[in-house]
Formats: sequence, C-alpha cells, structure tokens
Amino acid sequence: MLRRSLLVALATLASPAAASGSFTTVQWELTSCPYVWDARNAPVNLVFYGNATGATSLTFFLAHLAWPNTDITTRSDQSGGNCGPSDWKQASLPASIDVGTGRYMIQARHTASSDAKWGQTVVSSVRRQIRRTASCYAVAPATATSSSGYDNGRKKVYGALVTVPSVGFTSVYWGNTATVHQCDGRNAGSNGWVYWFRVA
Repeated sequence: MLRRSLLVALATLASPAAASGSFTTVQWELTSCPYVWDARNAPVNLVFYGNATGATSLTFFLAHLAWPNTDITTRSDQSGGNCGPSDWKQASLPASIDVGTGRYMIQARHTASSDAKWGQTVVSSVRRQIRRTASCYAVAPATATSSSGYDNGRKKVYGALVTVPSVGFTSVYWGNTATVHQCDGRNAGSNGWVYWFRVA
C-alpha cells in the first residue's frame, strides 16, 4: 500500500510541498493520538485561515451553515508534535436519522502555530455520511458518476461559503487520496483537494 506524505508544510499556498512554512499538519483526521497510519479516520479537506481559532472558525461556519447537531464521536488532529481532540464538531442532522439517510458532518482543530503569511489556521474534515445500520455511519466511495462522501462534503461547504462577501478562498492539491475503510465494508477516499477559507 502506498503511504503518502504525512505532513503538509506551506510557505505559500501555491507551493504545498515547500518545507519552510510554519503551517504544518498531518493530512488526516485521526481516531486517536499520536498519528499512525491505521489511526486515519478521514482526510483533511478544509482549512480556515486568517484569524482562525477554534472559536472564530466555529462562529464563521455557523453563520453560514446551520448545522446544529453535535452528537458526533470526537476525533483528533495533529499539527507538528501537538495532537489532540477536535475544538468543535457539527452535523446537519442528528445521529438518530433513519437507516439509509445521509447527513453532513465536520470536525475541526487549531494548528500548533501561526503562520506569518496565512495567520492562524484551523484544519478540518468534512463529509457526507450515510447511516447504514444502527451503529454504522459510512462515507460512500466515489463511482464513475458520483463523487465520494468526502468530496461531496467539501463541495457542500464551498457552496455555502464561496458566496460570502469578501471571503478569501483558494484550493490546494494535497494528494491525500488514500482510502479509509468504512464500517459498511467499503473503502472511501478524497480526490486530494483542500479548500481554504479566510476568517476575518
């Protein structure tokens, strides 16, 4: 199995492989700390930057996406040597949705240090998951005609935030496309693109 680069370090958003930036993060949301390959739970696919703390990124997010539910299993993110649980988590519907129903969910955590150009940053993983059984909420893999649940989640947030007046937006290819095993027995992955939104 190909195990892609674990860390992203950015000097500029246009050069995601650069190693001199102070923005660093493991490319994956984790089931536990510290990072190991088998602890991957979801690809990081959304970053808030500028004045982005746990509190300000949540306020910004909820101002534009009314996802009121927080009944989500807490996951972790790692930035440098700093690994810990999410600062916040939101879902569009409660966990009590009917089997076969989908919902959007996101978890987010601040990174370890501020970057001189991009300010404070918060990494997050957003996805659309489907309740397959009473205890299984799975992300659908991509098909020939549809995007994966990870990419659909990122697109959902993009549709809500890209129209915000004066919002800063850019997209960067990180290549974190390795699949994550789902509780329904399938494997789902992202197309490797990460969307960045500025928090004023």
